[in-house]
Amino acid sequence: MTVFLTIFVVFCLLYAITPQKYIKWLFLAATIALSVMAFHCVPKETDDLSRHYAQINILRNGGWDTFQTMLKDNDNNWGSLPVCGYYFYFISLLNSNGYLPGITIFLAYGAIFYVLYKASVRFKVNKWYLFLACAFFMTTYWFYDICSGIRNGLAFTLFAALVYQDVVEKKHRPLCYIGYALCIGLHSSTIVFAVIRIALEITKKHGSKLISWIMVFSVSIGGNILLWIGERTDNQYFQLLSEKAETNVDRTIGWGVPTNIFVNVVVCIIVAIFSVYLFRYIKASNMNCEFDVFGKFYTMLMFFTFGCFNSGLLFLRLVRWVIPFAGAAVFMLGMQACRDKQNRVRSTQSVNSVIKNRDGVLAANELIITLLFIAFTGVHLWYTCTGSSLIWLHFK
Repeated sequence: MTVFLTIFVVFCLLYAITPQKYIKWLFLAATIALSVMAFHCVPKETDDLSRHYAQINILRNGGWDTFQTMLKDNDNNWGSLPVCGYYFYFISLLNSNGYLPGITIFLAYGAIFYVLYKASVRFKVNKWYLFLACAFFMTTYWFYDICSGIRNGLAFTLFAALVYQDVVEKKHRPLCYIGYALCIGLHSSTIVFAVIRIALEITKKHGSKLISWIMVFSVSIGGNILLWIGERTDNQYFQLLSEKAETNVDRTIGWGVPTNIFVNVVVCIIVAIFSVYLFRYIKASNMNCEFDVFGKFYTMLMFFTFGCFNSGLLFLRLVRWVIPFAGAAVFMLGMQACRDKQNRVRSTQSVNSVIKNRDGVLAANELIITLLFIAFTGVHLWYTCTGSSLIWLHFK
């Protein structure tokens, strides 16, 4: 906890004195620092990371032949998820198990910082709003959960980042599609993102409100479809999906939940409220033309996330590894759109009191939203350091 807090505080201090054109190097430095922190972590025996280290040790001792046998026998579901198997095998070729969480954190945090930076450049986001977005992401993204769980957090994060690269930047799109396939082969739950991406492709030139509402019920509907398919096929991947669906369908989050789940629910609700308000400014701005498709993806994702109350584990994965990043992006773009609107009003301002009052209302709204966002980020930072899974992190 102390190391993470130190990295966060140093990041904030350096951000204040770093020119915006060099911010990308600060993001890289922060990513490396967090990766080094992950590299040196020591898991408890009950952590998933201990089990992953045992698997890597088996691969390191047995080599390629052992790995091929494990793939054939579908050990650890690697026959169904070969990308995961090859990822672990690659790590086993290195001289330390610590590379597993270290590389995972580098890929995950690096992808998110990259997207936030690219979005800030494309949409000319103020340095202050970019900072608030990064602070929110760093404090609400569950560091030790992805350190320990590895596969699901990495797959979820990378898939969401690839969607931004695909639909907004529109660069290297064939590589994005390959990336989608790799994410699906890394963890089975990532199939939900593929479904949303397909729905986005179908509706990107049309309204998507109906599809968004359908997303609320898609977990139950899709889960039962997967159960039906699983009963009628011997394909390992669909068998795994069917098993996951059977485990998660109707696993409802009740009111008697632990504090950590309650915090996740609050994060989801707060992000949704901010997003509803700020999307109005984005849609009315010049950036909407380029951001519109990703905005639809984000909207579908939020509806789907609320529908995941019937699948507790999936809900937690989305809120801990995707909503922080997507919410941070929408916040900084929405606030920049609000600021741009103020500037347009001021540029046409005259003695007309109506225009002056309008400008004052916009400025007041911007200030209130910013203060609320800072307050929530601060409260969650306190929880991250004192109550989240980060308190389980310790070093050699």
